[in-house]
Amino acid sequence: QILNDKAPIIYDSGKQTRCFTYIDDVIDGILKASSYENAISEIINLGSSTENSIYDVINLINKYAKKKLTPINIETKDKYGSSYEDIIRRVPDVSKAKSLLDWEAKTALKDGIKLSIDWSLKNKWWLD
Repeated sequence: QILNDKAPIIYDSGKQTRCFTYIDDVIDGILKASSYENAISEIINLGSSTENSIYDVINLINKYAKKKLTPINIETKDKYGSSYEDIIRRVPDVSKAKSLLDWEAKTALKDGIKLSIDWSLKNKWWLD
């Protein structure tokens, strides 16, 4: 949205938190998992355990995209009805990745956003 100069849509003021992982970190974890014998038949979460609010992520994207687009806030109850409930906080348990693979996400959110924006601007085929 932001790279297309469209205001980002944010649900419930963006207070909910998520943990974001840069793709290169995930690929590194997959390669390690595929080559470590102790990872065979294991279910392993590859991700970051650093929480960021959706609102903060939108602000970082605006900052590094050099935009000042104001998010459009939508209340989930208005859009989906009162039976819908968003999960306010999601944090993966990445302890198995650390113990079995000696792996952890290394790329900070701000750096991953910068890298993603740079890639996107060089590969505009996907933009509207």
